[in-house]
Amino acid sequence: QNHLSALLTEELGVSIPAVRVEAACASGGLAVAQACLAINSGQYKTVLVVGVEKMTDLPTKQVSNGLMTAAFHSEQASGLSFVGLYALMARQYLETYSAEERDLAYPAVKNHFHASLNKKAHFSFPISLEQVLQSPLIASPLRLFECSPISDGAAALVLADPEVVKNCLEPVYITASSMVSESLSLESRSGLTEIESTKKAAEKAYQQAGLGPKDLSLLEVHDCFSIAEIIALEDLGVYPRGEGYLGLRNGEVRLGGKQ
Repeated sequence: QNHLSALLTEELGVSIPAVRVEAACASGGLAVAQACLAINSGQYKTVLVVGVEKMTDLPTKQVSNGLMTAAFHSEQASGLSFVGLYALMARQYLETYSAEERDLAYPAVKNHFHASLNKKAHFSFPISLEQVLQSPLIASPLRLFECSPISDGAAALVLADPEVVKNCLEPVYITASSMVSESLSLESRSGLTEIESTKKAAEKAYQQAGLGPKDLSLLEVHDCFSIAEIIALEDLGVYPRGEGYLGLRNGEVRLGGKQ
């Protein structure tokens, strides 16, 4: 079902403007950004953002082929999968900086630890570094436990104009929301060890909020594959280029860490 906006209004029994937002792995974030834009423009006072995905009804191969339609067509034609694309980025990162293959395992260990504290997590149990390093190789240098699983999930968020929520006990405010798009293909990017759009979006958001990387106390970054999290920490300015893996190796970016 790809006409989700109309399906949602039918399920809710309402007749209101509804639109489906698509941006691959960034769809949820973009939906929130569009809601912010709609409210800040003054056209709407309240916006409901809903995200839903059900992937486990299909075989892994079919799901992988579907996911790859979000990649550049020539990369699809060459037989690359998403894990293959990120494996290229991981290999380049290891060759460019002082990180070792075992450093790619630290995000998985840390994220499983956090998941073990949440009974609703897909995999709510901890794993060891050795378990990650002994898991099957999927696309060198990425191993099974360094890759995200196929999951089902849903979430909803209500955003409103500050005037609407002024009487709420503990309102949460979005001080900045920014989005930047860049080249879809890897071959057209300036490098494989950074994502330029993330860097630019972060700079814009920091400027809007009047804050910087050192002001952040909690980060949720994209970790479709472990290398993505390492690169995101650098693109967001939390760590210098080529040093994001050190924060994970030293246990700094985890619950109770110094960052």
